Amino acid sequence: MVHWCSLYLPCAKLNSEVARETVSKRVRDRVRQLGYEAYDPFAAMPAQAYSHAVKLFVAPVRDGWMRILGAPEEETIDVMADIAYRAFGDETFPMCLLMAITEQIGGQPRLDVIVNGAKHDSLVSLMPYIRPHFATDDLRRALSDSIDAVLPVGKGDSAAKPTAIGGIPTDLLPKEMRDAAKSVNPGQASALSARLGANLLGKAGGANSGDAAQSAARKLLQGNSVNWESDPAARRLRAVAQVITLPDTWRTPDYIPVRDAYQLQIRKSRNPSMSLLPGDAEAMAAVKDAITYTPIFAGKN
Repeated sequence: MVHWCSLYLPCAKLNSEVARETVSKRVRDRVRQLGYEAYDPFAAMPAQAYSHAVKLFVAPVRDGWMRILGAPEEETIDVMADIAYRAFGDETFPMCLLMAITEQIGGQPRLDVIVNGAKHDSLVSLMPYIRPHFATDDLRRALSDSIDAVLPVGKGDSAAKPTAIGGIPTDLLPKEMRDAAKSVNPGQASALSARLGANLLGKAGGANSGDAAQSAARKLLQGNSVNWESDPAARRLRAVAQVITLPDTWRTPDYIPVRDAYQLQIRKSRNPSMSLLPGDAEAMAAVKDAITYTPIFAGKN
């Protein structure tokens, strides 16, 4: 199972719009070469259903980096890897960084540094991108089992607010609980949510449900969410991102909030008087500039 995946390209020397247009075209071309047909899931008319699909967004340039967000699905990450190795690797985009969290043994993330179309040593290839106040040894530790020397427990990037409380994604909790999570540490938030979580899971599994039913309900609620504070693979990616020049918001927003906000914003742009359903305004506000992202969806049977 894929929990999270993104592809990054340094593009500080390029005009932001030119960079995004170039990246988007290369991605579309490569996806087409793989036999996929482009479709628009956000069109007024329903798109054709495909048995295989690739779902991507190209984000606006942030601090000299281009990010491609992928849906947390096996097929999408497989295609993203192909794109990383086949669509780039020239003078314009000599290096790209593929980062993913999947269910692999040992808590190791996928971290491919691709230079000129081939996987290269991560330490050597990322050295030119080390932040001024870090050193090569910091990057070496971030890439090794010594990540706590770079990323102590409780310290992390600017996006490291809890995304799950008591194992339940914050998006599924009441607004009061989400607000509480912003002002307390993850341990306090988890304790605060214990009673609510037990009640919620009990209802999901039935009034007299046992551990198995509640476990299934919790798994359903958790979905593909990543605990960026405690998951070993997530912490390793955070440690690397802290040492190199990736933007502080390198992992946010995530694919699903972008998808949901984009869908509503594009509909609103077509019909300004569109009535909003409960939760729509919050979804649009979660990623205010979602409409500036470039969706690339393609499928095949």
